[in-house]
Amino acid sequence: MTFFLLIGIKDANSLPVNWSANWVFVTSEGPGKWPYFSAFRKVVFLFYLLPLYLSLFVFYSFLWGWRKSGLHCLYDLVFAVFLMEILILPAAQISFCLFLPAREKPAA
Repeated sequence: MTFFLLIGIKDANSLPVNWSANWVFVTSEGPGKWPYFSAFRKVVFLFYLLPLYLSLFVFYSFLWGWRKSGLHCLYDLVFAVFLMEILILPAAQISFCLFLPAREKPAA
């Protein structure tokens, strides 16, 4: 389930919206691209992975008890973070943008 969630997030964020959507990055770009990727990883963790595993923890705690479900969800969450690093970082593209900040802009 986590694999398909992360693949979906990666594919959805690689689709460019339009040229005018890049105005935020053009006006606020810095020397590097890593602050953008760091923020993207935090958003994926806080808004996608953490709620998923907290809800699974609640569900599994009724079946297995809180200790087993906690260990299971913690193990899966650590695995999901490693999987996120493997899947999302090689893409090296800012969400919904046509180009990376701090690079030469393509001609329109």
